[in-house]
Amino acid sequence: MSDWTIEPLTMADHEEVLALWKATEGLCLSEDDEAAPFARFLARNPGSSLVARSGGKLVGAITVSHDGRTGWLSRLAVVPELRRQGLGRELARRGVEALRSAGLRQVEIQVLGSNEHARAFWREEGFEERPNVLLLAFR
Repeated sequence: MSDWTIEPLTMADHEEVLALWKATEGLCLSEDDEAAPFARFLARNPGSSLVARSGGKLVGAITVSHDGRTGWLSRLAVVPELRRQGLGRELARRGVEALRSAGLRQVEIQVLGSNEHARAFWREEGFEERPNVLLLAFR
């Protein structure tokens, strides 16, 4: 049995989540992770994103969002000492479950092409890479 609890991510978690993301190799942060844009993200996607705690300490997080048609899982991170113990899988499973409960059939993730660890994790979770799709971003 796990010694962590999982609950919805709130703005009260922002600083701890940001620190976790900054300490996680392979995650890219942007201005959108600052407090004001992050608060807008949570308001648009209430209760979807999750944090995990163990002994009161934040040990994992995932952001979950959708536009009514496509769902996205992003920013999955787990502290190094709890990796490979099922916490990341549980956060991912609950994220997909939340999107499915909202009626979404298509769930996507974005992973850096150079992050082989994350790519392998998501393939193990049943996600397929789409080499014919190119992501373009406007900033």
